[in-house]
Amino acid sequence: MLFARATQAERDEIRRACEADLLTFTAIMFRARMAQPFLINWHHERIADALMAVYRGEVKNLLVTMPPGGTKTELCVIHFMAWCFARSPYCRFLHLSGSGELASLNSATAKEIIELEEYQALWPRAIKRDTRAKNRWNIDVCGRTAGGVYATSTAERNDYSVLSLWGFDGVSVYLLDMERGKWEAPDLLTVAASFLARHRPRRPSPLRLRGVLIEDKASGTGLIQSLRRDETLRDMPIIPVQRGTDKVSRVNDVLPFIRAGRLCVPESAPWLAAYLGELAAFSPAMTHKHDDQVDVTCDALNEFLQAGGGISRGMDLS
Repeated sequence: MLFARATQAERDEIRRACEADLLTFTAIMFRARMAQPFLINWHHERIADALMAVYRGEVKNLLVTMPPGGTKTELCVIHFMAWCFARSPYCRFLHLSGSGELASLNSATAKEIIELEEYQALWPRAIKRDTRAKNRWNIDVCGRTAGGVYATSTAERNDYSVLSLWGFDGVSVYLLDMERGKWEAPDLLTVAASFLARHRPRRPSPLRLRGVLIEDKASGTGLIQSLRRDETLRDMPIIPVQRGTDKVSRVNDVLPFIRAGRLCVPESAPWLAAYLGELAAFSPAMTHKHDDQVDVTCDALNEFLQAGGGISRGMDLS
């Protein structure tokens, strides 16, 4: 603890100095985390001034370009996020990177700073216990979600997002429609809302809607929140899905249903060849290129056919 012997008045002064200046905050928290000084150069002062102007709303768009090794990420991403949460627990960040691993690391490091004893001594901030993943976490204020961080990758190697419509006749599961693409958050919301509106059961109808199942991870988390706020979709239950086991285990769990012929697909559809190709290419060695359509297939078969019920078994969602 850097200031274990400091009086309350001295801690109050440290807190005010840190809140007033991002660079002061960075120097103190870097030493607390790394046990070595943060070596300040003139470019850090320029960057910190610009970032604080962003926080105050004076700068709407800021681009910082400099060679690697200049502590740009340390200041602009990691410590800036932690500093903003010191100023207000209601800040929200979407951290994008070409590398999902790097985005998760930066997010986890910012959270690590917040959990430091030195940070907590100045700004008691609680991380919600149900959002402690490296790439997604939230600040808890009086039992409610305040601000938070969501870190992800925009790299080309990311899996596709898949929208699929499934039916069940009591025996077999039917894949009725599918839409697949690489959409960033705003476009994904538009496409998903359109897909749901297109397939909403019309009254009167003998069809019963079990629910809209979305994986509560990566882009799915934001999509769940956005769709739940959409007044036009109030009649469609949005159900978060937590895939608790590994992918190979989930495929093995539903493989008997597929071999028994209880998975049915159309004779022809624009997406059918790609879908069947992905299922055929899936390998336990994880040598396949994509498995996003495999994921939704496992979800559907588990939901409708697994003994003991699926995700929403027993819920009256008609």
